[in-house]
Parts: sequence; C-alpha cells; structure tokens
Amino acid sequence: MPKTWLQNGDFGFPMQTPKLFEVLERLNAGQLRRFQAFVDSPYFNTRSDVRAFIQKILEHWKPGQPVPDRMAMLAYGVEEDGQAMATEKQLGYLLSWSLSLVERFLVQEDREGQPWDEAIRLMRLYDQWAMDKHYRSAEKTASREAVKYPFESPHRHWLGYRQASVQDQHFNRRRKHEKDDSLGNAVRALDLFYLTERLRLSCELANRRDWVSGNSESGLLEELLAYLERSNHEDLPMVAMFHHTLLSITTPDHARHFERLRDLLGRHGSKLETRYQRDLYGYAINYCIKRVNTGDSGYLVELFELYRGALEEGILEEDGQLSPWSFKNIVSVACRSGNGAWAENFLQTYRSHLAPALRANAVAYNQGYIHWHFGRYADALQKLQEVSMEDLYYALDSRSILIKCYYELDEVQALEAALEAFRVYLQRNRHMAEGLKKTYSNFVAAVRALARSREGDRSSLERLEARMAADPQMADRAWVQEKLEAKSRKGAP
Repeated sequence: MPKTWLQNGDFGFPMQTPKLFEVLERLNAGQLRRFQAFVDSPYFNTRSDVRAFIQKILEHWKPGQPVPDRMAMLAYGVEEDGQAMATEKQLGYLLSWSLSLVERFLVQEDREGQPWDEAIRLMRLYDQWAMDKHYRSAEKTASREAVKYPFESPHRHWLGYRQASVQDQHFNRRRKHEKDDSLGNAVRALDLFYLTERLRLSCELANRRDWVSGNSESGLLEELLAYLERSNHEDLPMVAMFHHTLLSITTPDHARHFERLRDLLGRHGSKLETRYQRDLYGYAINYCIKRVNTGDSGYLVELFELYRGALEEGILEEDGQLSPWSFKNIVSVACRSGNGAWAENFLQTYRSHLAPALRANAVAYNQGYIHWHFGRYADALQKLQEVSMEDLYYALDSRSILIKCYYELDEVQALEAALEAFRVYLQRNRHMAEGLKKTYSNFVAAVRALARSREGDRSSLERLEARMAADPQMADRAWVQEKLEAKSRKGAP
C-alpha cells in the first residue's frame, strides 16, 4: 500500500470528485476526530473494511489537499489479506458505504448539543414505560433547559409544544382528577409556532415574487391576517415583526409598517436567533431599496445606516461570510448616499469576507461601480469586462453601468448597441419576474429617448418626463432624471 496520497491526474482520475470527499472537505479538525471515533465504534459501524478504508484516507489526506488519485483509493480499499489492489466494484461499494456513514455522523452531530430536545425524548420514553420517578426527573431537566433557551424562534415554540404534549399524555395516562395546564400550554405553543413560521414563510414567498416568477400563496393567509388585525399581538415581538414585515412587502405605500418593523428590531431584535435577525434586517433593507428605486431618495441615508449597523453587528454575515448581494448593495448605497470613500475602504476591508468562489466576480463588479461613481468611466468599462454575466443581477446592473458610461463618454454607437442588446436580453429572459423586467425595460427606453433627443428639443424631453411621472418604476431613475434635467437646462433660453 502506498504511504502517500497521489495527486489528481498522476494516473488520470477519470471521474468527478467522489461525494464522500466533498462532505469530508467541510469537516473541521474536531469533527474529523469525532468522525474517526464514530467510525471506530462497533455500535455505529460494523464493517471492518469501511473502518480500514476511512482510516487510510484520513491518514493520507486532509481537507484542502487534492483528492487522492483513483489508484491510491484502490490501494486504500485493500484489507490485510494479501490482495494487491481493490477492484473497481469494491471501491464503489466502499465509497458508498463510507458516504452513508459520514451522513449518519452528521445527523448524530446535529442532535448533539440540544439538551431540551433530549430531555423531551426521555420524558416520552419514560412515560411510555410508566417510570414516573424517571419521568419527573427528565421533566425537571426539560423545564430548566426551556428557561435557558437563549433566543426567540419558531423552533423554541415547537419544542415547547412537544414538551407540553408529552406532559398531557402523561397526565392522561395517570388518570388523576387534578388541575393540569399541559393541554392548554400545548395549544398555545403550537399556535405561536404556526404563527411565527407561517408569517416567516409568507414573507419570503412574497419577497421572492418580486424577482422570480412562480410561488403562489394559499387562501388561508387572508384569514390569518384578518385574525392578526383583530388581535393584540404586540406582546409577541417575533409575530409582530414578521407581521409588519409581510405588510411592508405587500402594501409598500403604507410606510408605517416599515417604521414599526424598524422600531421593533431596535427594541427586540437581539432576542432573536441571528438568522432571523438577518432575515428581518434584509426585509427592512429591501423595503428601503424599493423606495429608493421608485425615486424616494430620502430612504438612502436610512438604508446606509441600516447596512452599516447590521454590518457592525455581524448580522449580515453567515459563517463569517458576506453574500455578494449584500456586498454589492452596501457599496452602491454608500456611494449614492455620499459615502464613496467609505465604500472604497469597505471593499478593501471586507473583500476577504466573500466566499472564495464568488470573490473575483464580486470585487470586479464593485470596483467597476466605484470607478463609475467617481467618474472614471474608462476604468469602469475595463473592469466590468471581467464580470461574468451568468448571474441575473450582475447581468442587469453591469449592463446598466455600461450604458451609463457610454452615455457619459458620448459614445453614440456603443451606447445604441448596448441599449439594443439589453432590450433583447430582457425580452428573451423567461425566468425574470415581470415587475423586475419592467423596471429595466423602462430604463432602456428612457435612456434611448434621452440619447436621441436634441438639446433644446423641449417637446421630446417633456414627453419623456411625462412618461417617467406616469410610471415611476424604473432602474436608476435618479440618474435618468438628472440627465434629463441637465439636457433641458442646456437647451433653455
């Protein structure tokens, strides 16, 4: 058996990276040690060949290194029986069994560190076995863990429902005529779980309809909203926050829902799990973005402060990484709110917080945007050539910046070609939500009309202004308005 792993390609690895290594690559050093102990345990793994195979892999390979060559893995699949090399069939089985084992390990890891859940499971088992003394001990443990549970979340209410449900089953089994609140507690916890999770999912469903087609709501939501309007739920912060979030998405003209969400986040946001804080901040940010996109520039400063505050609190990061969309929006908002120097510093400071696979594209786009913001149009055009257009939003916004650069440089032919290419792209894209398509189609039409109008041609400029007033849904509306006003002033007597 070889004592070192062999690099990909030494013997011509004819297959994709095995799924086993894709999973192992995600495990940290502590998890790898625990996985080795898991594999060595006869309770979890009864196959000695799988134990030997995984042991050899972990001896000669570590995450971050090239995947062992197929010839090496064929050697790793040999047990101490004098066989020179495993067969292809044996290797396939070993990889499959090893993957199943690491997946069982991941499930076991996920269950660890959840003492409330473990105590509830013990309560249920002891009640089934009628071991009342042991049941009461597990019940006390569950109640202590419930108090210690640190954050408000749907999962907390679900665990509360499960505990109360087991307590009710225990009460029914004992058949004693005494006061018991467990059934009522189960109902209340289940209601809270349903309300929070249903509103959370409805917020995301409504949000997705703004940028991708499909995903319809059920009629039950109307009844739920009517119930919430009739009831006082301000003492339930998470319900209230998702309720006002949903209304801010579905009725954006009523700013009071956004303002209420913002106030609730300020008072109660820290009580929520980070992922729910992140979602709610994201919805508040999206609301401001939409208002800015419809010409309400007063939301720019508030948007910048939301981003800066969320960034400082680490709410925008997940597993230590910023999404490229948050990164892109932060740069844009900082520049548009008069904080361009801050944006340049942010790009250099936080570029390492982007996922490595997405970093180059995100940095190229945002550098191009900053160049455009500071009037370095030729530099912006050059940098944007490095941006991959496979992603919808990079494609939309990169094309928009290219058009604005060509307009500013008075590159008439290049501008006309870019406008026509963008128009065709929008027309042929069948997956884009109609509202988003209209936003950018209106931008293309407005820039084309602006470029073709002559200075002093008040008739065509007034027609464009009237169209913009009648339909405020337009990407880069403030920029178009600025250029329209500049062209009108040049032709004024």
